[in-house]
Amino acid sequence: MLKLRRLKINRYRNVRPGAELAFSDGHNILLGRNGTGKTTLLNLISNLFRLSLEELCREEMAVELELGFSGGHATLNIQTASAAPTAPDLRPPEDERTAERASRASSALEFGACAVVQLEGQPGEGRLETTSVGMRGQVGSEVHEYEVSPGDWTLVDMILEGLITLHASHVATATGLPPGPQQAQPAAARLRGLERLLRFDESLKVLEESYSRSPLLTLRTLGPRNRFVSSPGQLPDDVKALLEARFLEDPSLTELRITHRDSPALREVARILEFREVELRVSLVEKNVKGPMTTVYSFGNPLYLFTRRNGSIVPLDQLSYGQKRMVAFNLYLGANLDMVVADELVNGLHHQWIEECMAAIGERQTFLTSQNPLLLDYLSFPDVEQVKRTFVMCRLLHSGDEDELLWGNMSQAEAEMFFSAYEVGLQQVGEILQTRGLW
Repeated sequence: MLKLRRLKINRYRNVRPGAELAFSDGHNILLGRNGTGKTTLLNLISNLFRLSLEELCREEMAVELELGFSGGHATLNIQTASAAPTAPDLRPPEDERTAERASRASSALEFGACAVVQLEGQPGEGRLETTSVGMRGQVGSEVHEYEVSPGDWTLVDMILEGLITLHASHVATATGLPPGPQQAQPAAARLRGLERLLRFDESLKVLEESYSRSPLLTLRTLGPRNRFVSSPGQLPDDVKALLEARFLEDPSLTELRITHRDSPALREVARILEFREVELRVSLVEKNVKGPMTTVYSFGNPLYLFTRRNGSIVPLDQLSYGQKRMVAFNLYLGANLDMVVADELVNGLHHQWIEECMAAIGERQTFLTSQNPLLLDYLSFPDVEQVKRTFVMCRLLHSGDEDELLWGNMSQAEAEMFFSAYEVGLQQVGEILQTRGLW
C-alpha cells in the first residue's frame, strides 16, 4: 500500500519554514485549536497528489515529500512561483523547437519539480526533473528529453514516469503502467488512485461532486472488442467495473443499474444504514461517434435509491445528514484504497457509526482532524515513537502583526508524558491530551 512517510515545508503560506512532519503508516491525527491550519495541511496533502503542476503554481510553495509503495519509494521536491530557484536549461540544442519553448515558458508561471524513484533490490534510480521550460528523465548517464507540456503533469505522473525511466529498456504498456520487475506493476496501478484523493469534509462534497460532474462515467469503444472505462470522480472502483460490465453486456442500454448485491461499497451502505436494498442508476447523456471504429458514451445523472424493509423507496436527498455522510464516506473509501484525508470525520455520527468508519478504513493511512474526543478513543499506541508519529501538533504564534503557523510532531517529552498516562489506563486518549495541555 502507498504511505506518505515525510513532508517538509520550506515555504507555504504563513507556515514557519522548515516544518518537517514524520507520518505513521496508520492514523495521523492533527491536533490544535481552530485557526491553527489543520484544514490547510489536509488540503496541502490532497492537492500535492491531485493537482497539476500548473494548478499548484497558483500560490508559492517549496515542499519535499517521501512516498513509500510496494517494492520501492519516491522522493519528490516541488517549488513554484517566486519560490522556485533559477530553472536549469532543459532545452535541446538550438533548433526549431527552441523559440516555441521559450515563448511558452515566458508566459507560464515558474515552477520546478524533481521525482527520484528507487525500487527495492534494483540498482540505480529513476530521476525526472521538470521546470516551466521542459522536462528530462535520467538513469545513470542516460538522459531523455520530453516533448511535453510539463504544466499538465501531476506529481503522480512524475513518479510513474520515473518508474518508466528506471526501466527505460522496456516499453510502457497501453494502460500507461511501466513494465519491468513484477513489483513495479501494482505500485503503478495504485499510484493513479492518489489523483482522486479529495479532502473528505462535513459539506458532503463527495456526493455533490458525483452529481455535479458531467459526465460521471465515460466509455469509449476502440474497435469491436477493445473498450475501456474512465471516471474522474469519487466513484468506487468496483462500481465502475460493474457499470462497465453492464454496458459490455448490452451496448444499446440507455440506463445502467447496479445494486448492493453486486457492489461491496453499496453492500456496506445497505448493512450500516439497515436498508433492504441500495441501487445506483446512471443514464446515457451523450453518444458521440468519433469515427468508424470509435464511439464515446457518456453517462451521468446518478440516482441512488434506498429501499426500506417495508418496501418503500427513499431517494438520497431524503436521507438524514448522518446517513448521507455514511453513504459519502463509503463511496470515498471505495475510490481511495490507500489514503484517507478527512476533516471532522465523526461529526454528526452516532458512536456506533464512528466505530464502523474506523473499522472500514482498515489498513489505509489516514490524516484526520477532530474536535470530538470520541474519534481518539479508537487509537492505540505500542510505544512512545508511535505516539510521536501519530500526533501532528498545529499551533499559531503571534509575532507583532504577523501570525505564523507552527506544525510539527509531538516532542519527545510530550510523547513520553502522554504514553506514561496512557499505559496506566485510567483515562481516555482525549482526556490525557486535554489534562496535559496537549490539545
